[in-house]
Amino acid sequence: MAEELNKQEQIELSKEDFSRLVKEYQSSLNRLAQSILLNQHDAEDAVCTAIYKAYINEFAGINDPNLESKREEIEKRNSYIEYTKEIDGVKLTINNIAMDDNFIVITSTVEAQTPLRDILIDKTYYKDFLEDTGLSHHEHYFNYFSPNFLFKVNDEKTNFSLSDNSSYLKDEYKLVSIQKYVIGEEIPDIFNLHIYCAQAVVFVNGDWSFDINIDKSEEKSRSKTITPNITKTIKSVVYEREIEHEITIDKVSISPLGGKIEISEAGQDIFRDFVLKDNLGNYHFVFNESVSYKKNGDIVTNIFEFTVDSSEIEDINELEFIPILLKGDFKEKTVMLSENIEDTDIKISNIGGYRIENIEFNREETKITLKPYGAVLQYRSIINGAFRPVDKEGSQIKFNGLITQKYDKNNGNLIVSYFSTNEETERLQGRLGGFWFVEMPKIEINEKEKIKINFSH
Repeated sequence: MAEELNKQEQIELSKEDFSRLVKEYQSSLNRLAQSILLNQHDAEDAVCTAIYKAYINEFAGINDPNLESKREEIEKRNSYIEYTKEIDGVKLTINNIAMDDNFIVITSTVEAQTPLRDILIDKTYYKDFLEDTGLSHHEHYFNYFSPNFLFKVNDEKTNFSLSDNSSYLKDEYKLVSIQKYVIGEEIPDIFNLHIYCAQAVVFVNGDWSFDINIDKSEEKSRSKTITPNITKTIKSVVYEREIEHEITIDKVSISPLGGKIEISEAGQDIFRDFVLKDNLGNYHFVFNESVSYKKNGDIVTNIFEFTVDSSEIEDINELEFIPILLKGDFKEKTVMLSENIEDTDIKISNIGGYRIENIEFNREETKITLKPYGAVLQYRSIINGAFRPVDKEGSQIKFNGLITQKYDKNNGNLIVSYFSTNEETERLQGRLGGFWFVEMPKIEINEKEKIKINFSH
């Protein structure tokens, strides 16, 4: 195998070569892993993980460590598809589709004959953006080239709502995108999926469409879905303003690709002050800031996503839908970094908050990863810039640059990135002592009005 690996360093490894190497050496790798781990199941899992990472690193061009949490989304039993169209020197390839009753996740690659950076500078305001910010490069701007997909199922137009979009440069000519869509209607297990683009791809118009036969029955077997149709009047309290909502929980589903809960009510005042807790004692992070919805007369059905640990699906038999009451005013707080960074507690309320999982200082970027604990309401959390660096004396640091926030919809982690010149990034690294944030100290879990959702029914 060492000889094969030496060859790999000299030539570009094809997917056929990769498959051949996997088939040739997987048994040997399984035996080696078993001799180390002393457990056949753990050994097979370890080898599959190593093969998966090798495939993604080599062929998908994904170089961001946060994508490890997307593993369940983009892996489909080591089965990868390649549907490619080329128009006027631009290629669009559908690399992989993973789908269940809740979500569809599409991995695609766009490739141009001209460096994508040059196209951005020529066709967009990217050059002005770089001049305004002082940055030499900003990879997030390349999301501009992510395909804007629309869908038909068995020739019927279908509305899948874009939930998440991550794009990464494989090289200067190729961009890999992973896009997650919420499915808001019933889809048959076996069907024809027509994928097409509503806009030009890398500024090239044409027939960017694909017809793919889908069988999601296997993925569906790893899901749990219930239609409880529970109607109840729920009280919400937002800063001493009391509102009554008559809601119906129409559908709840959990799967390796995530969780989804559908709630119907009359009117436009969305009820979203709630948390979900399972029978294992875990809170599931609910993305209640943005929702997908469908309307039937005066009744609006709101679809909320929530995180699911795929390894625990089999053991989750019940979810508690618990309303949250917001009382009292905001308070400004400062927390200093602990000696062990992971012990730094961003306590958003008396029932939950974030701990710092990691701080990375990269070229022109400082990236802070915050891991939620307890019950956290996303849209009443760290939003609208309510999270800023402070120096070692606790004073806010004036930051010259661009700040972005993004939630990882697989684990609820919040990634806060500060983009600035190298000099500014080094200055922030040298001065950083902690963070300023806003606390909501008086939040109550309304146990009296909680609703139990049992998957065993």
